[in-house]
Amino acid sequence: MSDFNRQAAITLFFLSLAVATSALADTTIVFDDDREPKPSRIQIKDGMVRMQHADDIASYVIYNAEANEFTVVMPQQQQYMVMNAEQLAKVKQLQLQAIARMEEQLKQLPEGQRAQMREMMSQMMPQLSQNKPLPIRRYEDTGQTDRVHGFNCRVVHVFRDETLSGEQCVAPHQALGISDGDFESLTAMFIFMADIAAQFSGNVHEMSDLHMALDQGVPVRYKNLQGELKRSGSMREVNNDELDPSLFIVPDNYQAQSLPDALGNQ
Repeated sequence: MSDFNRQAAITLFFLSLAVATSALADTTIVFDDDREPKPSRIQIKDGMVRMQHADDIASYVIYNAEANEFTVVMPQQQQYMVMNAEQLAKVKQLQLQAIARMEEQLKQLPEGQRAQMREMMSQMMPQLSQNKPLPIRRYEDTGQTDRVHGFNCRVVHVFRDETLSGEQCVAPHQALGISDGDFESLTAMFIFMADIAAQFSGNVHEMSDLHMALDQGVPVRYKNLQGELKRSGSMREVNNDELDPSLFIVPDNYQAQSLPDALGNQ
């Protein structure tokens, strides 16, 4: 074998090793938030994502990217609840039925009180105001850079229509040591979260501004400047330590709870 071919073979070997290592690498992201007394974490392994706020022992969330579903795990009750497209459709139907009942009750009120009550209800149930146009969200690169906890990032502004609603300092996921596969799982999870917020939460825009700048890069620092979720936070640490697969599995002795049944019994 010539020196050139030998060197090429060695290079290909190390490239394949690097690709394999990257594909199998796990990811743990530790971040601070001004609304949380202790750091929270996101853990990613083989298409599974686990989120736990600070040292909360009451609940945590597991996201399965392949199934595109959340599982809310409640260790103290030894219960879990699955949120997927089928479950959310049932919840949506329950909400529409509740809205229909409320509309019937509103008909009994004078017009002035009816409009006032409908406005109050729309704050809690965005379906009542779903015909209102949503603000257009856009990002504007400021040309500025910064360094946050050792991570180099570039500053982008987040606008809703022409109003400045937030600021992100973003970095490419590769520069943070996050593999392509783990980044895809993370992105899929936040897309699903935004979809849930759009259907059931009045804070859809805040959710989007906080987390959905992933097409710009991974936010290593964020500031939300408007709304009830006015807050700020930053990424403290990223590591690729191997994660125990059991972190992403619901214990066998936990009991399933139906999300629609839970809401219907309230």
